[in-house]
Amino acid sequence: MTTAYGQLRKTTITKGFFYGLSCSLKVLFVEKLQEGRVTIEEAAEDAGMTVEEFKKVMENTSLQAV
Repeated sequence: MTTAYGQLRKTTITKGFFYGLSCSLKVLFVEKLQEGRVTIEEAAEDAGMTVEEFKKVMENTSLQAV
């Protein structure tokens, strides 16, 4: 039987994993855009975002750490 704490821990870890994956993919799309491999419309569509949302991600993404 799973305890409430165990279930909460499992859910938190799962959500954290998918959040991290989502962030990594957004950085990848920003990199591809900056390399000229895709247009901003293509990158936004692939990321499941509007162009405006994607532009905000680009503004807030520091690729110097990558």
